[in-house]
Amino acid sequence: MDTLVEFLIVHNFRLLAPPINGRVSVISRAYEDWGGRDFSDELRRLFVWFPQAVVVEYDVIVWLDVPALVHVHRKNKHVDYTPRIAEPIIPTTLLGHFQNEPAPYDVTPETGGDDQVMASAFVVDFASFHCQLMVPVATSQLQKMVTTGESRTKPFYGVCQDQSHQHKLGQVLLASSAKSVSSVAFHKLVAKSSLISTDITECLQTYTHYVPIVNSATDPSLGDCSYLDGCHKKDTCRYIHYLTVDPLYPPPDTKQFPLPDYDTGTLLRHHSHRVPPQWVCCDLRYIPFDIFGKYAAIIADPAWKIHVNATKDASSDEEFGHLDIPKLQDEGVLMVWSTARTLERARDVMRKWGYQVNDEVLWIKVNQLKRTIVTGRTGHWLNHSKEHLVVGVKGRPRWLRRQIDLDYVVSNCRETSRKPDEIYDIVERMVGPHARKLELFGRTHNTRPGWMTLGGQLSGHHIEEPEVKHKYDQYAAQRNPRGLNVSEFADQRRPSRKKKNNR
Repeated sequence: MDTLVEFLIVHNFRLLAPPINGRVSVISRAYEDWGGRDFSDELRRLFVWFPQAVVVEYDVIVWLDVPALVHVHRKNKHVDYTPRIAEPIIPTTLLGHFQNEPAPYDVTPETGGDDQVMASAFVVDFASFHCQLMVPVATSQLQKMVTTGESRTKPFYGVCQDQSHQHKLGQVLLASSAKSVSSVAFHKLVAKSSLISTDITECLQTYTHYVPIVNSATDPSLGDCSYLDGCHKKDTCRYIHYLTVDPLYPPPDTKQFPLPDYDTGTLLRHHSHRVPPQWVCCDLRYIPFDIFGKYAAIIADPAWKIHVNATKDASSDEEFGHLDIPKLQDEGVLMVWSTARTLERARDVMRKWGYQVNDEVLWIKVNQLKRTIVTGRTGHWLNHSKEHLVVGVKGRPRWLRRQIDLDYVVSNCRETSRKPDEIYDIVERMVGPHARKLELFGRTHNTRPGWMTLGGQLSGHHIEEPEVKHKYDQYAAQRNPRGLNVSEFADQRRPSRKKKNNR
């Protein structure tokens, strides 16, 4: 084993560098040319006695701890180590091709000395090299600067924990005898009320308050409602509901951060015109996607047939997989909302369309009081308090901004099938606010600037882009010559279903 240790010390770098590349079979032949014997047996003994000195993965040596090998050799010999200096030879053996080349790290008598000094010097060199590798490249730094400049900072306010404040504010709400009051209107009620002290008024300007709503049907002993602001029967529900009163804050500052002056493309994108919201009411199973062109980002919220009370544009899993999504995107990112039951089917469909599924965003649902939902309306065996957004990438979009956002969102539950607004912010930070973005199976609350929304629950159509508008008008004139509105025409285009004969 002493001969093997000496061999590894002398040729430490050459064994890991090309043309050997750490291959054990090649190193074994080189060891025999060097004068050694039984390479496999001696290497096995070295593993048993000092396993940290050599790291082998799949018959390849990937790491040699030279200071540790020197320590092993000295401890075994009990003498100062003087490495064997190879004499110049004609390259007739395997080692001869690289034996005379200087190695970046050789253990020689001049660089020898105390083991701890040698080990510390080696670690310091590796640490400095690792720090250089960890320095982000200019492209990554520029993307984060641009993202910071394009993103608005939303105000965040804590929640008041003083129960006396809620009691006093609840009296004001009860005295108003109003069934529904907005946050701004409630501030006006507080200004006119004589029940509120100065400290509560100041607290209203700083913290968020949840004012209990107590009506004739409320039984305070039952506690809070499980659905809170999502309850469908607030007027007759016996549990306690709350009015969310946010502080009155000035509108957010619209000033942008200074953009770097050396990036002309970023500067042009920043000052370019942002397209207003666009939408088209259509049945996605029958409308040709060639009309709408290509998009950098696509979000799809298919109405998977999970419940009996599915919406009118609900489609089976097979129908969703037959959508011609490749016509909408050559390269970019596709995100598909899914539940736990349909998670694998969504991934399979995305792979079928040519996407590499490499990530997902988890939406953790919270209620009005910013607490996790324990009792939900969905779920078969467990209450569903989360949803999955499967993320797939097509092509090689080098323009895609990476490693900026997290893979989870904690946000409130609102109307049925309404997803958190934070997802749109994540997409815009990935592809840029001026890139073309599309949402499938959208509704009226999904329309927003810079996005095209398609779905069967929208009202008519509104298209701003001239080319898309021209193609859509040609399609509507060709397929709808009688001039029916979009809803009637979509119902007419659906294939008729034969009624079952009950005889």
